[in-house]
Amino acid sequence: MPLNHIFKNSVVKGTLILTIAGLISKLMGFYYKIFLSGVIGAEGIGLYQLVFPITGIAMAVCSMGIENAISRFCAKEKDKAGILTAGLIMSLSLAFVTSYIIYHNAAFIAKRLLLNENAGSLVLVISVSIPFACLHQCICGYYYGTGDAKVPAVSQLFEQFARVGSVLAITFFLNKNSLPVTPVIAVAGIVAGEITSGLFCLLCATVGQHFRPVFRNIKPHIRDITGMALPISCNRILLTLLQSGEAILIPAQLTVSGMSSFDALSAYGVLTGMAMSFIAFPATITQSAAVMLLPSVSKAQSSDNSGMISRTISTSIEMALAMGIFCIGGFITYGAPFGALIFHNNLVADFMRVLAWLCPFLYINTTLTGILNGLGKTGYTFVCGIISTLMRIAFIIFLIPSYKITGYMWGLLVSQCFLTGAYVIFLLRLYHFSFSPVRAIVVPVLSLAVALCGSVIACILALSMAVPYIFCLIAGACAAALIYCGLLFIFIAVSLDTLYSKKDNKGDVSNILKGWLYQ
Repeated sequence: MPLNHIFKNSVVKGTLILTIAGLISKLMGFYYKIFLSGVIGAEGIGLYQLVFPITGIAMAVCSMGIENAISRFCAKEKDKAGILTAGLIMSLSLAFVTSYIIYHNAAFIAKRLLLNENAGSLVLVISVSIPFACLHQCICGYYYGTGDAKVPAVSQLFEQFARVGSVLAITFFLNKNSLPVTPVIAVAGIVAGEITSGLFCLLCATVGQHFRPVFRNIKPHIRDITGMALPISCNRILLTLLQSGEAILIPAQLTVSGMSSFDALSAYGVLTGMAMSFIAFPATITQSAAVMLLPSVSKAQSSDNSGMISRTISTSIEMALAMGIFCIGGFITYGAPFGALIFHNNLVADFMRVLAWLCPFLYINTTLTGILNGLGKTGYTFVCGIISTLMRIAFIIFLIPSYKITGYMWGLLVSQCFLTGAYVIFLLRLYHFSFSPVRAIVVPVLSLAVALCGSVIACILALSMAVPYIFCLIAGACAAALIYCGLLFIFIAVSLDTLYSKKDNKGDVSNILKGWLYQ
């Protein structure tokens, strides 16, 4: 049966597992952000978001390149225990040193680098999470390399449960004792989540996989991991430094535009902590696919299977486009007013109507980045990432003073468009994959138009019957999604029927399905 064949594929199976876990985690995180916005406010959310550049730089130094190397080598070599041992030694050594430096320089980092003294306590607390985060990432890289996504998926859920649960418990304790609730609680939640997920992954590796550190002949593994991880880490460090500068510059430039420090931090918090939470929600699917595509494409490249790589590229682009096109209409029509309602902030709706146009480009870029990294083209993705970040920084410096936060959102859109074009042109030169504009763009756009018209009419009728507005929005979004998916499914069925007829009823349905998906 075709479905059995599809679900036996490690990439599809792993993507589904990670997507389900990611959606549950994102849903929890979504309501968690709503809770946080009510407890610490938009300014507190902005302050909370401000410390992420520090962890981003720390993880770039300690684990990003190493995790990719572990995943790639575990997909190719038999001595997986030796590879993981070497990776853990390297990553944890860097993590403890980095954590110590950040912990003892928290006040300086907050004042001189983040340009906000109030972030000092947050930097102090978050430094504790770095070794556990590295442990978590390295073991997840091991599992991705073996094609097993179950443990990373479950660890993601444990991390979110621990994060949300600990913050709720701390908030309850503080309120009960009439103590102030500050953004520090959100950072404490991150620490609790990383500790929980890191220890869970270690337990699974030692008990479930019977992993034991292997120190014999470990030097070749350290050398191999270093050879691959060093350029990736250096690239990620430079890219993360630029992205960190980008995040720090936004509130600073907003004050140049005439906004107060409070309003600037609040606008930054609404954009990054509220509006982007909606836009990033569907990206769970493409992020999961990208993680599983890296070792899969690496295997295909090592066996010189260029046909499989070409099919993977074209299918990834078409699926990301179909999802992104729906998200444009869904976010503009339903997501924007829904976000304004639940966050009690009209800025969320204004931001989402602009950010919605990012979706197709953002989702395509996520999957193509995973493919390019799997092909070993990390240098190219790095250069493109640098150019993209510099473009956004230019928009921050030159347009925010005149157009405020809207100028930055324009920069986001332009930079994502650039990345999509650069990735697609580069991959076309390598593999000459096929692409159907009708199937990938025209059909989804027409399906979206029908879906939105039908769902909006249903919403208007529901409102006339005094159904609460928020329920109308939820029902309308669900109806639009069902109609959209149904129309795409009908198109696939019609295409299959046509292909089947062309085969004079002698073709294998499984092959026909593959032919339609990969042409």
